[in-house]
Amino acid sequence: MDVRELKMDCGARTKRGYNIKIEVTADGLIATGYVEMISEYCSLKDLNSIFNFIPDELVENTVPIVDPLDIVNALRSHGISVGIDTAAIAALAANPEGPPVVVARGVPPILGQDAIIELKFKSEPSSQVPVNNEHKIDWRELTHVPTVKIGDELAIKHFAEIGKPGLTVYGQPIVPVVPKDVELKAGEGCQIVDDTKIIATRNGRPSIIRGKVTVLPVLVQEKGVTFSTGNIKFDGDVIIQGNVDDNMEVQAGGNINVLGNANNAFLIAGGQIVVTRNLIGGSVQAGGINLVHSRYREYWEQLAKDLEDCAGIITKIASYPQICAVAENKGWGFILQKLVDTKFRPVLTNVKCLLSGYKDINDVNVGEVFNILNPLLEILITRSRNAQTSLGNILRQVSSIRNFTNGLHSLGLGKAKSSFKAYSTQNARIEVSGDISILGPGCYQSYLRAGRAVYVYNVVRGGAICSTREIWAKEAGSPAGAHTLLKVQADGVIKIQTVHPNVTVQVGQTRYKFDRSDSLI
Repeated sequence: MDVRELKMDCGARTKRGYNIKIEVTADGLIATGYVEMISEYCSLKDLNSIFNFIPDELVENTVPIVDPLDIVNALRSHGISVGIDTAAIAALAANPEGPPVVVARGVPPILGQDAIIELKFKSEPSSQVPVNNEHKIDWRELTHVPTVKIGDELAIKHFAEIGKPGLTVYGQPIVPVVPKDVELKAGEGCQIVDDTKIIATRNGRPSIIRGKVTVLPVLVQEKGVTFSTGNIKFDGDVIIQGNVDDNMEVQAGGNINVLGNANNAFLIAGGQIVVTRNLIGGSVQAGGINLVHSRYREYWEQLAKDLEDCAGIITKIASYPQICAVAENKGWGFILQKLVDTKFRPVLTNVKCLLSGYKDINDVNVGEVFNILNPLLEILITRSRNAQTSLGNILRQVSSIRNFTNGLHSLGLGKAKSSFKAYSTQNARIEVSGDISILGPGCYQSYLRAGRAVYVYNVVRGGAICSTREIWAKEAGSPAGAHTLLKVQADGVIKIQTVHPNVTVQVGQTRYKFDRSDSLI
């Protein structure tokens, strides 16, 4: 008998069936399907008695054809109705003996976002290596103390965002976790605005104290300012419990109080500066933008006067109809430029000088200066706008500068807040918008400039003192003839108990140089 006939007669081809199995993950988001094969009867190959008579290649195990609809029905029988993947079902049906296939996917929930508080500052001093334009490291700027000003944003609340529910493969909703809320908490020196942010209500150092955003008004430097501490820059008050060493710098938006010496140091404050002991070398600037106003007061006065003279000429031109018509055709800005170029040259020079003097001033009020000077500069140097500059515009510019200049005269009146006090000074440069008081032995070879008054309770020996209203000193110069200059404005007063040779006093434009000692000046 032919072996092939034996195969055919004895059913060597095995008939097989299948079951569709579905498994769902615990979260109900993924359904996996696979095909389980079932044999209805055995192959002749499994019959040991005749196995040796049938070659292996003649025994065929046929793979059943899986109907994709059977897989779909299996999913439905399990209650699965969401996210059925027809392409995956077709792939499983085409390869029933392959690995399990994901045949349905639910919709995962979109998680919400917890509310968070975003801090807009670093609560602790930071250290970073500062590099200048020449790629040189300034180790004195190594430590940065965070500071803020009134109105600065300190923290912002990002509100919680509710998530979106999902669906299991059974069509059941999946509720997302409820996000957590957080409360804005403001301490001293801060306030909450619209329940959305915290802003500073005073200058100082921002910090987190007992969970609250706080602004500390005073920075206390306990061991002085040295190379190891780095320079100090702070928008509030600074108290230095020690000395300020050579070439170190202290900048404060408020007051500076040095409880020791300041040696060849740089002290800059928006308020007053007190050096309890001696100021030796270095420089002091107190008063912020008011100090700059005081420094450039004469420039403002000259600018206002020259512009008023220009305005007088322009107004006179406008009073003659024929000349006025020509001027209007050329543009009043052109007429102003011609006057400045030919007769009032200091106008443009003073405008540029003032803009340069105020450009690095960090003060909210400096914007007023630029709002006055920049439009005037544009008229003076921009040819294309000359025709568009009206006579009224020019007169308004002149008026605004005069009003601003007149306001500067009141800076020295009343109690001077931006003052400087020290026990003694030597080879130092001091500029303040208020008063200067030297309480100890005196000042030696120093330059003092005050927006209001200078009081030296002992000797002024060498150097120069310039004041707006008053200079008072017990003694000026030396018997050996140390050159000393004392200068006030025309309406100011100089009072000296004892004066020595080679001392020059100046009131306004009037100067007098002493060639011998005198008293009760």
